[in-house]
Amino acid sequence: MAVAKSYTGGTTAATSLTANPCTIQALALNAAATSVLTLWDNNAGTATGNILYQATFAAAFNGVVDFTSIGGIKAAAGIAITVATATCQTTAIVF
Repeated sequence: MAVAKSYTGGTTAATSLTANPCTIQALALNAAATSVLTLWDNNAGTATGNILYQATFAAAFNGVVDFTSIGGIKAAAGIAITVATATCQTTAIVF
């Protein structure tokens, strides 16, 4: 069953989205200009571990990043998120 895990903010301190192993199928993003989003494979909510996904938005972005064509992105230890510079609303669709 798919579950939506959401975060809104702008901070270099990591926040845990989920503490369970999962597969990210898609990200719905609403990012302000000049934001850097990083998803980490780490359930402790720290900016360490393997980077699962990273994107830099030089201008405002509102859309979906779909990973279903590659079978999703697997997180072995859960997902932590950092958003540097500007605010980004992020919803991860996970299984």
